Amino acid sequence: MTIISKFLAFLLPSIFMVTLTMSAVSYHYSIKALNNLAETWLSGRLVEAVRIVIDQEKNLSDYQLESVVGSRIKAQMDAGKLFDSIDMGNQGYIFVVNAKGIIKIHPDKTKIGLSLSNKDWFREVKSGVPKAVFVSDDKRHLALSRYFSPWDWYIFAADPVEDYYGPAKRVKPYLLIIGCLGFFFISALIAILVHRLMHPLKKLVEGAQQIGKGNFDTIVPVCTRDEFGHLTKEFNSMARNLNRLTVLRSELENEIDQKERVEKQREILIKELKEALHEIKTLRGILPICANCKKIRDDQGHWNILESYVEKHSEASFSHGICPGCIKTLYGDEAWYKEKDWPKQEI
Repeated sequence: MTIISKFLAFLLPSIFMVTLTMSAVSYHYSIKALNNLAETWLSGRLVEAVRIVIDQEKNLSDYQLESVVGSRIKAQMDAGKLFDSIDMGNQGYIFVVNAKGIIKIHPDKTKIGLSLSNKDWFREVKSGVPKAVFVSDDKRHLALSRYFSPWDWYIFAADPVEDYYGPAKRVKPYLLIIGCLGFFFISALIAILVHRLMHPLKKLVEGAQQIGKGNFDTIVPVCTRDEFGHLTKEFNSMARNLNRLTVLRSELENEIDQKERVEKQREILIKELKEALHEIKTLRGILPICANCKKIRDDQGHWNILESYVEKHSEASFSHGICPGCIKTLYGDEAWYKEKDWPKQEI
C-alpha cells in the first residue's frame, strides 16, 4: 500500500464525515431558523388577533355594554369574523379556547365546542407557557397563545409544522446533493494536491531504485523549491559522490589487478629462472689438465678423466664415437678401410 493510498484512505472518510456533519448542521440550523421565523410570523398574526379583540372590547366599553351578555356575544362573533381577514398563509389559522378548555372559535366548525381540558399541551398553556405543539388531523401544529382576561379567552395563532418546515424539507435533498458534490470536489482537489506533493517523492524513490541497481550516474530533476526540492538536491549530491567513489574504486581495482598480473608474471619468471639455474652448472676458472693424457686435477688433488670431471661438474654427458681423422690414423692400413667409400668431408 503506497503512501498516497494510506493518506487518501485516512483523509477521504474524514472529509466525508465532515461534509456529512456540515450538511446535518446546516439542516439543523435551517430548521431552527425556520422555526424562529415561524414563531415570529405567528407572533405577528397573534398580535393582530389580540388587537381585534381589544378593539371589540373597547367598543363595548365605549357604549358601556360590557355587562350586556348579548352585546358581548355579538362582539365575540364579530371578532371571530375579523379573524378570517388575518393573512395566515396557506394552512395557518386563529382559534380561541376559553378557560374551561372549550373551543369557542375555530375555522373548522366541527371542532367548535370540543374540550381541550384533558390535553397536556393546553394545561401547559394555562400554566403560563405561551408556546405549544399539538397534533390535529394527524398533523403536528405549532401554536402561540395569548390570554385575554376580560373575555377569559386563550387566543391561539397556529400553523401546521409542515407548512413552514416544508421549505427545509424540500431543501434537504439539495443539501445532500450539494454536500456530496462538495465531498467529491474536495476529494478530487486533495487527490490532485497529494499527487503533486508525492510526485517528487516518487521521483526520489525511482532514483534510489536506479542507484540500488548500480546506476550511480542517476540524477533526479529538481521540480520544487520546498523540502522535497532540498531533499532532491542532497540526493543528487550523494549520487555524484557515490559515482566518484565508484570511479575511484574501479580505477583502484584496475591498478590492483594490473599489479597482481605483474606480480604473477614476476613470480613465473623467478620460478623459470630458478629452474634454469637448477639445471645449469657452470665451470669457472683455470682447470689443471694433463698435457699428455688430458686428465684434470680436482680440488682434492685427484686426477680425473676429462669426461668424468665434466659430467660431475656440469649437466653435460658424453657419448663416445670416433672422428674421421682418428679412424684414418688407426685403421687406414686395413683392407676394409680402403675398400669402404668414405665421404670426403669425413676423411
